[in-house]
Amino acid sequence: MYAIAIAVFGAMLLTWQMAIHSPPDSQQRKYVSAEVAAANFWAYREAVIDYLASHSGHDGPVDDSQLTPHYSQDGFTKYQFPDTASATPGNASWASAVNNGTLYVYSTAPPPEVVAYAIAQRGGGSIAVGMSQRGTTAPTMTSVADGQTGVRGVALPGVYFANVSGNIVVLGR
Repeated sequence: MYAIAIAVFGAMLLTWQMAIHSPPDSQQRKYVSAEVAAANFWAYREAVIDYLASHSGHDGPVDDSQLTPHYSQDGFTKYQFPDTASATPGNASWASAVNNGTLYVYSTAPPPEVVAYAIAQRGGGSIAVGMSQRGTTAPTMTSVADGQTGVRGVALPGVYFANVSGNIVVLGR
């Protein structure tokens, strides 16, 4: 009898401990979803880089149809944000362009904060990963690397970033 009571009490303690120290399922789903989005962003960037390797003189936006053989060969499809305040849900995603030889891979709307953080984390702390900001004279980017060492005020081409702020941007190849 005592053994059963001790086993039940132990199970109650274990359940209580797990409830206190485990994040709710919705939090876990949010983080897993952010990691999926980040992986998709970097896969998209790799597809753009693969395309540009065989089209070295390309300048301007890189259309998704040009990436089809590169991007979809492994079954990837472009991630769509499930909810964004600045765009119709499901329409915000990734885009890319080359301007004067510099590659810009960016989100078409501000991503949820947890997605931006996951993309930055997968970027390895690079100062080439940042957020767009509307400037008084021209759009700029502030890197998200380590707050203190991040680069501020990197000019972005107005043709792609004139009316955006808070979008994730990765510079270069």
